[in-house]
Amino acid sequence: MAYILKIGIYIKGMLEVQMDLPNVKTVGFALDQEQMNKLTKTIDRIQRQAPSDASFKVTLSNQNDRYEGQFVILSLVGAFGTYSRSPVFEVLLQTVEKQLLDQINVWKQTRFDGRTKLVV
Repeated sequence: MAYILKIGIYIKGMLEVQMDLPNVKTVGFALDQEQMNKLTKTIDRIQRQAPSDASFKVTLSNQNDRYEGQFVILSLVGAFGTYSRSPVFEVLLQTVEKQLLDQINVWKQTRFDGRTKLVV
């Protein structure tokens, strides 16, 4: 049984909240303003490096005093994704940002491999 709440949906003892950020879902907790700001800045930094048509899907949860995060970037050129856990929210964000940027940098270095390059 699900009950619609003002801030989200309550399902079988688990709080699920849709945030104002598109494609961001939290499970088991609600982001405070500071966490929301840090998440927004992290997504902005990643998005600036991601392919231009990239869309994001972020799922964050907090269970047993441990934050878990799954970040997925979908694009016509491919998908990038990572999952991490940390008892500290900021460390979780730093970890997923580094992992995603590393994947994006590998893509940037190899995206033109095998294609004819125009040399003038």
